[in-house]
Amino acid sequence: MKKFLLPCFLALGMCVSAQTYFSDNFDDEDVSDWTRIDADGDGRNWADIFVVPDENGNPTTPVSLISRSWQVSALTPDNWIISPAINLTSATGTVSLNWKVKCAPFEWDKENYSVYVSTSNTTAALLASPVKFTETYDDPENLGRQYSRTLDVSSFAGQTIYVAFRHHNVTDMDYISIDDVVVKSPETVAPSCTTLTSPANAATGVAVSGAVLNWAAATGADSYDIYLGTTATPTTLLANATGTSYTLTTTLASNTTYYWSVVPKNNVGSATGCSVFSFTTKTANPPGCVGNLTPANGSNVSTGTVPLSWTAPTTGGTATSYDVYWGTSATTLTKLGNTVNTAVNITNVTAGSYYFQVVAINADGAATGCAINNITAVNPFAPYCGPLTYSTIEPISYVNMKHNTANTSSASATGASAHEAFITKEFKVEQGTTTEISVNSNTGGAFTHYYSVFVDWNKDGDFADAGESYFTTSGNFFTNNASTGSGTTGIKTKALTVPATATLGKTRMRVKAFYAAATPSATAIANIANPCTNPATAAYGQAEDYTIEVVAPGTLAVSDVNKTDVSVYPNPFTDVLNISDVKGVKSVSINDISGREVKTLAPATELNLSNLNAGLYIVNLKMEDGSVKTFKAIKK
Repeated sequence: MKKFLLPCFLALGMCVSAQTYFSDNFDDEDVSDWTRIDADGDGRNWADIFVVPDENGNPTTPVSLISRSWQVSALTPDNWIISPAINLTSATGTVSLNWKVKCAPFEWDKENYSVYVSTSNTTAALLASPVKFTETYDDPENLGRQYSRTLDVSSFAGQTIYVAFRHHNVTDMDYISIDDVVVKSPETVAPSCTTLTSPANAATGVAVSGAVLNWAAATGADSYDIYLGTTATPTTLLANATGTSYTLTTTLASNTTYYWSVVPKNNVGSATGCSVFSFTTKTANPPGCVGNLTPANGSNVSTGTVPLSWTAPTTGGTATSYDVYWGTSATTLTKLGNTVNTAVNITNVTAGSYYFQVVAINADGAATGCAINNITAVNPFAPYCGPLTYSTIEPISYVNMKHNTANTSSASATGASAHEAFITKEFKVEQGTTTEISVNSNTGGAFTHYYSVFVDWNKDGDFADAGESYFTTSGNFFTNNASTGSGTTGIKTKALTVPATATLGKTRMRVKAFYAAATPSATAIANIANPCTNPATAAYGQAEDYTIEVVAPGTLAVSDVNKTDVSVYPNPFTDVLNISDVKGVKSVSINDISGREVKTLAPATELNLSNLNAGLYIVNLKMEDGSVKTFKAIKK
């Protein structure tokens, strides 16, 4: 909201308050009288947005001018915004330009910006003006605090001026916020006291964590000193704020009375005799620790995308969200973020040992003493390239080849990996014959997945040789449109020719699902045909690896076709996993996600797996005819 104010006089003619010549706090989100210039031409500028939200949609900034150096991908801004004309023709003596600046509460807060003042609103005149200010914002504690800044513009007294803010010489940080732009003469008296608003005096049941102190704006105040303590006259300076609210960053003691006061101040001095309010905290009931933390401690997981999951605490208060910590040492975990969900994906995980922890929180505080799980990421795809990454996972849910049994997996993207290793699942094909491959996937709506298949027929450890790629060229695409990935209606089948020169024995097959338009671009076709990489952004789909066994012609017969449907249930399971039909099953083996065999059992309709840790397992039914039926099962 813009204000153009006149001097304030007492009856005796003395000025007791500053004259404000211009003020804009942007609360009305209207900058129609400002001039915006997108000098870098990227289509983004100041005031495209006025608030930056967090991952839960909550504002992280006041309503203010916003310019960004990152938005999904890196930006290199050269954004200008120039004020309307500011009339200083009546001004004499000292005049100052004041504003507040804030950036992201992370290490990527080093936004560079400049402020220019001139009697002309052209960029050339503003750049040439001797009155300017430049800084690279850097909160040393990476808390994203808002700071007040002042520039002396007294040399322009008696003239009309323009003020420009320029965001430039920076890339790949996040955002900069400019607020409360004011041109005024200096205060001549200290400000009066403010009115405390909340918590109300003598309030009870105040949260021990995240309590917010609020007060009214005080005339003539530049900032406010906030005092908090457990004595009736608090003397401990908690913080200095430029706004009219402050969120406590420390957890208060449970069921304790606190006293607080707010003292306005300016360049002349501080208000005196200000009131003190009290409040009493509630009896804290923070949540207990989460349950079923997965992957289990000591587990091996695949490199690439590692899904973490847990269940809500069953002790303490109700959790409202969860802080997720990750690192290579149990003593130096880094907070990755906060989520209201009970599952997250950790992406771009390379081979090595990792620790993670999930801490439930609510308004009363955070769970304490919770487990830290240690997992080891291994690359199950070696010696082949991978794992592939996708910006959005749209799972493959069904893969089968003629004369074999299908591999089925969940069509839900929740908890799915971008690249899954079903190395223990084997498909048999005959050398020099034409077989069929069937695939289904969750296309994420009315979109098209392109399936490409890669087989290392000469067993040289790559998919780079002639004849090892399928369905990668126009006219021979293998597609699926608008499939949920569930049931049989979305299963698509296409012929696949096994070379007569294919080396007998076991080798690797990779099946890749990749979203592209109905008429794919040349870039999309190149991505469909690439078995090793995807673009960093806009990659939708999933990849899966299998084992192919090449056998001599005539080895497979009609009798090899799976005539019965076998399932495992319940899934997820607690201790006992049931098999619907064990007829023809020779033995049962259990592998963890890295492919390591952790248990072997005799065939039975009930498998007692109570001694396994919680996590994802591959259940292999080794049939009397030599085939293997493979299922994914999750132990809670």
